[in-house]
Amino acid sequence: MRQNFPARLALTHYQRVIDRDPENTDGWSQNGFALRKLGKLEQAAYFYYQVFEIVLFHLGAKSRLGALNLSVDQLHKAVEMAEILERACPDGYPELSALRQAIETCRSSGGAVKWDKQPGG
Repeated sequence: MRQNFPARLALTHYQRVIDRDPENTDGWSQNGFALRKLGKLEQAAYFYYQVFEIVLFHLGAKSRLGALNLSVDQLHKAVEMAEILERACPDGYPELSALRQAIETCRSSGGAVKWDKQPGG
């Protein structure tokens, strides 16, 4: 239970951010990340997709959605997110290399993998 405390605290904080500013894409993306950490994958996906209702492209939400896709064994969708990130960031993006490595691990193991890297952290 204690292990989930930071994610639960983040949910409370970022929900307040969204309540004050419904257009705050980082608030939506961070809430999605916290929900994914808590294992609430469908709810997390909803928050990531809300980001894309506000802006078409958000690095954090794209990489986190890629990680979520790996968690639910949707390798092709994770690869799509990685390819989008590669086109958007030809000089690299820290979480892109971690996502690529997780994709390769998934391919070699033949199943879903857990990827807990947080963009910017």
